[in-house]
Amino acid sequence: MIHWYKFSCTIVFLGFSISTLFGSEPRPRPVLNGGMFYHVGAGRIRMDTGIASGISRGLGGRIAFSVSPRIRIGAMGFSTGFTYRSVSAGKGSYVDLSFGGITLEYGIPLKRVRISGGLLAGMGTARQLHIIGEETNLKIVTYEKYTTWIFMPMGLLEVQVSESLSLAFLADWVTGTALIAGKSYGPRIHIGLLFNR
Repeated sequence: MIHWYKFSCTIVFLGFSISTLFGSEPRPRPVLNGGMFYHVGAGRIRMDTGIASGISRGLGGRIAFSVSPRIRIGAMGFSTGFTYRSVSAGKGSYVDLSFGGITLEYGIPLKRVRISGGLLAGMGTARQLHIIGEETNLKIVTYEKYTTWIFMPMGLLEVQVSESLSLAFLADWVTGTALIAGKSYGPRIHIGLLFNR
């Protein structure tokens, strides 16, 4: 199995290498763009016993290299999850999803704003702990862990605060090949700070 962070580091290195190929031409500014995001959104999975859903929260980060004024390639990774009540045992059950991958974006740069659309493709791990019931001081649970391919369409709005700093808003929808029993995790909204070089 290819670990997502090794895969992402390889892509970042390739992106940097490709961006240096344009050294004889005026390179787009900024060349490097990266930072952190906080997100909130809908988390939803299908189980054999029904559907579990909740408000999904988490953190993530990205790095991207401009290969032209409109095209960026890079890497992005997130950890997200939610807790939910099981019918038989109440609180304490949870779902956790960690993933990362390569990104390709096409953007429209305006005066102090950039609007981009893109796609993330990579791998991740989905984990679920489901509480079935309790006996005295013991909890009876099931625990499942899946490795999954992740495909995530996204839209990004960057507002330049200074030459080296942008406020960013990101919307995405996480889908995969083995997100517990389904293929769609749900939409999220992110806010973050991006540093430009």
